[in-house]
Amino acid sequence: MKSQFVAIFLTFIAFCGIPVFFILANYYVFELQSLQQAYDFSKTIVLGVYNGRSILDLKFQVYLSALFSVAPFLGILYIRKPKTSETTHGKAKWATAKDIECFKIFSKEGFCKIVHSLDVNYGRGFVLGKFGFPIAKEVCYDKPLGCLIVAPPGAGKTASVAVPNLLTLPTSCIVTDIKGELCDMTAGYRQKALKNKVLIFNPFGNDNTCFFNPFDYKIVSKMDFNAKSRLVNEVANTIFSGDTKNKGGDDHWIARAKDLFVFYALYDLCTKQCSTFYDIAMGTSKDYVPKIHPNSRFYKMLYKKDNFGNLIRDEKGNLILEEGVDPQGLFYQQVAEQKYADINHPKNWDTNHIPNPSEGELLDEIVRNGARAWARMSQNGVEEFGGIKSTFDRIISVFKSYQVKDATDKMSFEYDDFRTQNITLYIKIAQTDIDTLSPLIRILLESIAKNLLLRESKKLDERIYFILDEFVRFGKLEFLLEMPALCRSYGVVPLFITQSYSLIKKYYSEDDLKILNEVVAYKILFKMNGADDAEMVSKEIGKYTRLNRSSSTKDGSLIFGGTSNYSLEGIELVTAQDILNIPDDEVIVIVTGKKAKPLKLKANYFFKSKKYLKRINWKVKPQEEPIIEVEAEEKVEDPFAVAQKEYETQEEQREKDLNAEILKQEQLEQEAHTLLSEMAGFEPISSDIQVIDKKEYVLIVNEKDLKVSLKAPHSKENLDKEIYEEIKEDIKNLQDIENIEIVDQTNQKGGEET
Repeated sequence: MKSQFVAIFLTFIAFCGIPVFFILANYYVFELQSLQQAYDFSKTIVLGVYNGRSILDLKFQVYLSALFSVAPFLGILYIRKPKTSETTHGKAKWATAKDIECFKIFSKEGFCKIVHSLDVNYGRGFVLGKFGFPIAKEVCYDKPLGCLIVAPPGAGKTASVAVPNLLTLPTSCIVTDIKGELCDMTAGYRQKALKNKVLIFNPFGNDNTCFFNPFDYKIVSKMDFNAKSRLVNEVANTIFSGDTKNKGGDDHWIARAKDLFVFYALYDLCTKQCSTFYDIAMGTSKDYVPKIHPNSRFYKMLYKKDNFGNLIRDEKGNLILEEGVDPQGLFYQQVAEQKYADINHPKNWDTNHIPNPSEGELLDEIVRNGARAWARMSQNGVEEFGGIKSTFDRIISVFKSYQVKDATDKMSFEYDDFRTQNITLYIKIAQTDIDTLSPLIRILLESIAKNLLLRESKKLDERIYFILDEFVRFGKLEFLLEMPALCRSYGVVPLFITQSYSLIKKYYSEDDLKILNEVVAYKILFKMNGADDAEMVSKEIGKYTRLNRSSSTKDGSLIFGGTSNYSLEGIELVTAQDILNIPDDEVIVIVTGKKAKPLKLKANYFFKSKKYLKRINWKVKPQEEPIIEVEAEEKVEDPFAVAQKEYETQEEQREKDLNAEILKQEQLEQEAHTLLSEMAGFEPISSDIQVIDKKEYVLIVNEKDLKVSLKAPHSKENLDKEIYEEIKEDIKNLQDIENIEIVDQTNQKGGEET
């Protein structure tokens, strides 16, 4: 860049100096007395030619002076002229200012347009670096295309790429911030000056202001079963595929653990319309006793029973669990028989009932089949099931943390808010927590990315940037790797920042590195430490064609004799050695489709710019209002808890009814004792008294004696025939009765003997 400026400057000086050189040449050629005399002499020559004198009339010395005056200019032009215009061995060359921005009268863009042949510009969009001397201007690109930034530790990728862009890009950004410095330096300016709403996702930190739950009620309640199944499988793939690649886990155990995750999550979404990572993670260790519905046939299998099949309670009234019972296995069996998604549907456990969609949402057969498989596994494959649960618990253990539970039990935003509002989401993860939280970060990033690619948008104010610093550290992000090939129509710009190509090979694969290299449109390369990486970049840029001259001499002659051979050869424009030794303040930018014309730019360090220094370290408002106004949601209660509560209420009511019946019976017996004691010659001979209470009369049986006490208004004098027949019918059912007496109850209560 500086050499280009010097060449242009010297050409300009040589051209402007032609009159000066002409005067000096005349001074020496004609041996004039002074420079003033040389000036007047040169002026006379020029005016004579101007007034019509023939050039042929001039002396030879004038021609010689003219030749000397244009010699510097012609010499510089010769030096700057390419030695050959051939491109047989390559046509690589450094980009110049006109490749960045050039005015053309006729071009593909139209008539009298400014053309950007490298698809870059000055000052609009994502900043790549600076170009120009002595005044350097920011070179940017404003198309929704992916970019790969490769720089070793300490090269300044954060200071020259991430920070300046976060201080200039006005629209939504999702930023992975391992060190936390990006948030500290740029969040305040983005919030106050760029009017962004700042969210910080830091589950293990004290500054967390973002909550993320892809299974939130607001999201799931709008989905049908197919959408729920797709969501669950996408999340499961993101969690468990990363473990397979990075930790060398056994594919069988991980695949089965993923199936278990899918079952727990899908069942919750079908029955409760929501779930949380904590609830799913606790699936293998939670207490399943409350999950057994009181109306299902498996409820009585849980508890001890007496000889008549009645449930036994302890002194406190609690049911006693059967020894050796497996509530988790019973739960799987119960789900396999559950007909409707509503666990409290009255016909769920009716074996004779045929499920009918018109009576309620059915529990999909996929869920029921999954429950059958796990029921068989829990019964017949105890050891294998134990291995599956162990793998499940290992991979998903992060979600059992109470800090993660708090950060994932609700949703702070809806995905489309990143388009309709300007939101900056900082994902702050400490170095020591990366391995622990990487499954959650993968889910967060891929969930946002996938949902943003559901609706096309070409509006500049809806553009969204993913600034993924050290993205390889979070495990394999399958979808984000492919996103540069898909993002053009959706206004989503992925920016991948890594320390070397070798890290991508390590955490992904060599094929993935090739894919990423092919799908990103821009690459910003700092100096590299790896010879293989440098060699790859050198080959990517290519060669230029150079005219090569080889000379040979004869008989030791240095001046005369010998031969000269000319040939064309291909030379790397940038050698691997050049890339390994790129100056600290320079970067090379390669544009897809124009790789043979790389840009050599100055690194745009924020600490060298007064503009950026004024913008860093602004304080974020301590209490920022919520990102969206969320209406109060209806609290989704656990259907099993509802069923258990209803069952306990029914049990309490039955117990109350039974106690009332016993109390009534005791009262009747007491009245019978009192009545018998008042009747002459009919003292009770035992406490074993049978009382039959009817609407019109009461039968009191004491051993072999029977008393019929008529209720008012009935009496012996006006005893109705139908009542008399009923009494006779009741007496027939009583055995060993010898004495029968009929009395008026009203008279007895009044103390009169009948």
